[in-house]
Amino acid sequence: MEPGLRATGWTEPVRMRCKARILGKQVWILLACFTAPGTVAEDIRQALSSDDACAADSCGLGMLQVGASQEVEGSSYWQGVRETGTTCFFSNCPGRLNPVDCHHWRCVCQEGNKYNPADGGACVANDSPSARRMTGKTCWLTSCPVEYGSTQCVGHECVCDVGFEFQKAKVQVWPETGRKLPRAMQTASVLGLVGSAKEMPRAPREQCDGLPRLLGRDIPGPAQRKLPKHDLQVRWDDFKPDYQRKLGAGAYGGVYQVRGSPDKVVKLFSHSDWSDVVRESRFAQTMKARYPRHFVDCVGMGSAPDDGQIFAVFERATGMSLAAAATRFHVPEGMGHVSQALDILDQLLTIMLDMMKPDSQGKYHFHLDLKPDNIMISTSTDGKGHDVNVTLIDYGIVKTCEHGDRSVEDSAQQLFRWFGWELLWVLSSEAFHVEAETNPWEQLPEGFRPFFRRSDLRPAAYRTEQLSPQLLQDSLQDGFFDEVLSPAFRRQWRCPEEARRQLGRLLGDAFHGVAQASDKAGYTPDFQKLRSDVRSLRVLASRHRQHLQQELRRQQVQSKVRSRRSQVGTESAATLWEKLAPELS
Repeated sequence: MEPGLRATGWTEPVRMRCKARILGKQVWILLACFTAPGTVAEDIRQALSSDDACAADSCGLGMLQVGASQEVEGSSYWQGVRETGTTCFFSNCPGRLNPVDCHHWRCVCQEGNKYNPADGGACVANDSPSARRMTGKTCWLTSCPVEYGSTQCVGHECVCDVGFEFQKAKVQVWPETGRKLPRAMQTASVLGLVGSAKEMPRAPREQCDGLPRLLGRDIPGPAQRKLPKHDLQVRWDDFKPDYQRKLGAGAYGGVYQVRGSPDKVVKLFSHSDWSDVVRESRFAQTMKARYPRHFVDCVGMGSAPDDGQIFAVFERATGMSLAAAATRFHVPEGMGHVSQALDILDQLLTIMLDMMKPDSQGKYHFHLDLKPDNIMISTSTDGKGHDVNVTLIDYGIVKTCEHGDRSVEDSAQQLFRWFGWELLWVLSSEAFHVEAETNPWEQLPEGFRPFFRRSDLRPAAYRTEQLSPQLLQDSLQDGFFDEVLSPAFRRQWRCPEEARRQLGRLLGDAFHGVAQASDKAGYTPDFQKLRSDVRSLRVLASRHRQHLQQELRRQQVQSKVRSRRSQVGTESAATLWEKLAPELS
């Protein structure tokens, strides 16, 4: 066994598994051998110590997505007006937002500040002139109220125009004349705009871009969170949650099975912002219409009559989560053959390729939280060669981008990184540290974590400029197959040596791409090539389908024999087989 290594934030030493020797003996040594002249080749103990142990404040090995120096707060609850709508999964929060913290993968304004989407978006002090322009009213579903006076819809929030500030129901007067403002002007005060105008200019009743008009009037405040009648509105009494059947929980609230309807789930939101409900519902309906096999639909949304609890109702995906189906748990309904594992990877890549295609309006829709708990697998009967079917659920972190938007490239890179994570989980879940860590990026097997960090935070041998697909294939090919691949999968190939070679090529292409995507430097992922590699591997694992067909045939024969024997009583199984052979041929 390798010596225990202490990682950042761990309170107990974590023992490396025997499988980690691939990285000590194969990966690190071979990477060092292929390092370009003049670079430093680090040995395994030094490199792993640099990777997993922190002794100084400047060691820079914190959470992946915040660049190691960021500490995550202990609570994940919604932070209201401090929420910026920006994530920090794979990079630091943008500097333009400062002062800001990365709070459970979301960029949140620091205490004493609120987010103002106007002027490019920034966190501003609560008592600043910029903060006083914010009305607290959203325009996700309607235009800004006329009675609010001179406002504009920015980032789906109603913000006073420059020169005005929001005053709640307070009668204001003109600074010089002392005359009362007209009723339409009583919600905004004039800052230095002295004149004889009798009416304050009103904001046009514009419709916010990018979201459907679901409502015909303003959304009531938190005290009266009720949806007006609409096609998407559903009644609370028709979809009450079964609190004894909780299916999941997170920063948004909780998910429960609908009472009396096991094919539906109800998602209860812990805050009063309708924007989350609209975003998830629209994503579900859009993707279900485009790719019904891999997404669930939104049935409707509404609010509870008693306390105004906001909720949304979704279809329930069948099967079990990819997290529970991993080979490490030995679940009978889980992955039992490498062909199933490769089928899952094939479908995940197909889904990612689908998300890279714009819809009829030129918009891209990305699911950016592809942890195994959000991937459901079920037995497939589509007749198209698939052993299982993959469905994505939980649309709490999704992104809709316009064609040509920089965020399209960022989202594609995030998808590619998630594929690297799922590739390791599906093929080698036993090597993960699921008991020791809750952050998925820290659960990765030793030696693979550096690929998911920026190049300047990696040991020298992992720097992107030192890597190539061929180098990684040569380094990972033998060791991964013999020591990291799930033991059951190593014996399930028609040609093990060819499978070893092709698996090495897949790993080389995948993790060279992950390293580039982690740098976010203009890299365009090639999902198509990876899917081609996965499908080539599936051909070498085709015995699984043959085995299933033989097993089904055997069960059919046994059923026929039992049925006929119960009729004739005394005939032997051999005699019955002779009689049934022509019928079963």
